[in-house]
Amino acid sequence: DNNSGISTSAPWKTIAKLRLVTFNAGDTVSFKSGDTFPVTSTFFSPRNNITFNSYGTGAKPIWDFGNSYIVQLGWTMAAHPGSYITFNGIHFTNSNDNLFWLSGTDHITFESCILDGSAGGMYTADGTNLTIRNSSLGNNPKPPLGAPSHGIYIDGTANVLMEYNDLSNN
Repeated sequence: DNNSGISTSAPWKTIAKLRLVTFNAGDTVSFKSGDTFPVTSTFFSPRNNITFNSYGTGAKPIWDFGNSYIVQLGWTMAAHPGSYITFNGIHFTNSNDNLFWLSGTDHITFESCILDGSAGGMYTADGTNLTIRNSSLGNNPKPPLGAPSHGIYIDGTANVLMEYNDLSNN
């Protein structure tokens, strides 16, 4: 993680590095296809207009939550609002909770992503303009504390667009 992270020849090695960097609106954070990136703590996304995507050939890069952690976007009680955040071509897996908790967010997009192997793919509440397109939410068989598992749970989010997705085995 001592690399600059500004080119494919000097990438960061972990997602933990993202917690230490201040991003500007319009920044893109790219992950190498075929690699696995352990998520070693709950991850609060940068606040606004950030894209997380993949580069190279091979399988989608994997964010492995180690059966412990989640990504929180918005979660207004924790003062982490998020708007205009895009995830493109990333595989999120292995959480003992929902992979994503979205609350109070605006314009969040998942494009060509995989969310699987967890208690739930996504929980979303009190936000607007959520898009999930060309993605797969499935094989989320590990419900927390006896609750039913799910691919996506939409609770009070306005303007949700879901198209060309595969939701199975939830």
